[in-house]
Amino acid sequence: MISLEDKIKEVRKAYKDFPTRLKAQKHLAEKHNVTERTVRNWAKMSTFEEEEKEDESIAIARAKELKSSKYYLVSWAQSKTPVHEGFFENMKAYADHIGAEIAVIAGRYKNPTSLFNWRDSDPVWDRAFSPYLTLNRHNLHEKLSVLADVKVRPTASTPMTGFEGFESEVSIILGHPRVQMKVVPTLEGYRKKEIFTTGACTQMDYTDSKAGKVGEFHHTLGFVIVELDGDEFYMRHVTATDDGSFIDLNNSVSNGFVKKDEDSISVYACGDKHFGETDPDMEEAGRINMRVFKPDYVRLDDVFNGHSISHHESKNAIQKYKRFLAGESILSTEFDILRDNLDWYNQQPFKVIIPRCNHDIFLDTYIVDQDWKKDIPNALEYMKCTALLLEGKAPKGLIPYFIDKWYPNMITLLNDESFRVSQWEQAVHGHRGANGSRGSVIQFKRLSTKMVTMHTHSPSRYDGVVTGGTNTYLRVGYNEGPSSWMHCDVIIHKNGKAQQLIFHNYKFTTLL
Repeated sequence: MISLEDKIKEVRKAYKDFPTRLKAQKHLAEKHNVTERTVRNWAKMSTFEEEEKEDESIAIARAKELKSSKYYLVSWAQSKTPVHEGFFENMKAYADHIGAEIAVIAGRYKNPTSLFNWRDSDPVWDRAFSPYLTLNRHNLHEKLSVLADVKVRPTASTPMTGFEGFESEVSIILGHPRVQMKVVPTLEGYRKKEIFTTGACTQMDYTDSKAGKVGEFHHTLGFVIVELDGDEFYMRHVTATDDGSFIDLNNSVSNGFVKKDEDSISVYACGDKHFGETDPDMEEAGRINMRVFKPDYVRLDDVFNGHSISHHESKNAIQKYKRFLAGESILSTEFDILRDNLDWYNQQPFKVIIPRCNHDIFLDTYIVDQDWKKDIPNALEYMKCTALLLEGKAPKGLIPYFIDKWYPNMITLLNDESFRVSQWEQAVHGHRGANGSRGSVIQFKRLSTKMVTMHTHSPSRYDGVVTGGTNTYLRVGYNEGPSSWMHCDVIIHKNGKAQQLIFHNYKFTTLL
């Protein structure tokens, strides 16, 4: 009796030999006296991935060991698909410039509708990748692994799903043509676990199915750059334009040449500020970056913390007493803190963007919901704010009203307003979703607009939605238990590409 394994092999062969799968199924059904549905079930047991040719290049890739280096550039290549020559030449030029090792993760994809004339005698992967191709697992750091031995379907919409607990506490890089990342919550004292996908260095080549066309739309030329810095390491995405040129920080790479670009940044978007709970070391690190990058715009989210009047603490007498002892229960003092911090930004050459944020709304909520007689220390400010709302002088909200009054050149935005810079929407903080619902990165991912969001304090990237972190202390009392909060800012280049600057101990790179 023929084994199931032999049946699966026979299905594979028939699918190749017959002009259509329907004819192959009918032939096998008659041969084995079963229904065509049974044959289709046999087919489902086979992934129909590319069968690797056991030639020397595959053996070398399986045994590939990366040379010890301070820098690594990690990308992904699709089987039977040509290299994107412009991008890969630029990638090699950048690697030479900074002294980096290149690793190209070998990915597989079966495409019967491919437009490329790939012959059976050709290698599975473009010969351009031969010195860099890997099918091995690489431990670049005791807390970082490149999973080149793990294959994720190129058309998977959420390739990181299921890898949260993979490799325990070790951050991981997965080969995939989509550019995504997220942070896995960890307990205090543990390094945050980051999961990155790489982007691709091959041309687009997908089936003409729904999954194929969606995969084609999200196909991104890119790589992950890894920097080792003693006991620490840093990672970020680098993505390219259609011609293969790219910018990493202030290094512009085009036509095989690398140059410093002092005018490449459109927007420097800071993680949530929460002035009054801002980490001063992180604030100083951000200001240094702004002087280096010289952005056209700086974006500030949650500039008002609202600890003096927070509705989250309105019924917590113990916490309110602690605020009182610390001098944090007076609204006018918090206004002074806000203004003192914004003063520095107002004196800089860039323009400041301030979206409407949930912590800014705390003040409006306080005026509407609270009884001033129960908060006598803030009674006068309460009355002033109430008068502004009753007189219709604060249509954007109270915090935007005060900022507009203090600093007329700053750009304050409404919830429903749009403000795009270099193709990226800057008006979405992240707390408000579609039709008044609560916002989430997954919901924003389904929208048609590329956007930078904040709010969660946890960096993530899902295709066209890039989320920064926070500039506050990483523990502020209410984020107890495992936390994914990280210090992270976002830069938008003038070529329309975004990068997250993920800080560890107030540092995110060794290249500046």
